[in-house]
Amino acid sequence: HTWLPDAHTEAPTAGSVILAGVMLKLGTYGFLRFGLYLFPEATVYFAPLLLTLGTIGILYAAVVATMQKDL
Repeated sequence: HTWLPDAHTEAPTAGSVILAGVMLKLGTYGFLRFGLYLFPEATVYFAPLLLTLGTIGILYAAVVATMQKDL
């Protein structure tokens, strides 16, 4: 993705925000949207692992945010 740094530096502020906030997330959204329907067995198989990793990530972020002194 060599075009991405150039696009961010050349785009106006609003374009850069849209690029970072929307366009970069669409790949993940599309992968999840189609992957769940294409591989339903894998979705069921990996659901406990993903829920566990998500819970650990949420708890870790909460602890790190709580320990910050200068917010």
